[in-house]
Amino acid sequence: MFQPPDLAPSPRPARHFASALSLAAAFALGGPALVHAGVRLDDDRGSVLELPAPARRIVSLMPSLTETVCALDACDRLVGIDRHANWPVAVQRLPQVGGIDDANIERIVALKPDLVLLRPRSRAAEPLERLGIRVLALDAKTHADMRRVMETVARATGQPGKGEAYWRR
Repeated sequence: MFQPPDLAPSPRPARHFASALSLAAAFALGGPALVHAGVRLDDDRGSVLELPAPARRIVSLMPSLTETVCALDACDRLVGIDRHANWPVAVQRLPQVGGIDDANIERIVALKPDLVLLRPRSRAAEPLERLGIRVLALDAKTHADMRRVMETVARATGQPGKGEAYWRR
């Protein structure tokens, strides 16, 4: 039976609908973070760190960095902390992986982090990097440093601009 060309079924709308549906699902499941490409960060050792995607599993070996992650509404990404972190209260339930100078490398590796936050002179940096774990060394000694650190952590978690916005607030 003959159908006029303008009424003939076309696979094209279904394909576009499927693409639009996939994009909508990506935003619903994780927002723009799922769409991000890699993240390039400068740390306080003078190193450049390349993350293939925003960090989702973070170990923090410094209380101030733990607090920064949480202040940026990314506390749910923390999978381990140092023994001195105690704020916000929610982090107290997380596994403790040692302190600044005696981090338990095996325990950190077992947590499968995609990023470890630590001080520039931490002894844990080299062993972790040798094991293929990405390390971001940050330290804040001045207000300007704290502002920079907050924005760097925001970018590491796929939230560029949020650190600066928090600083201004």
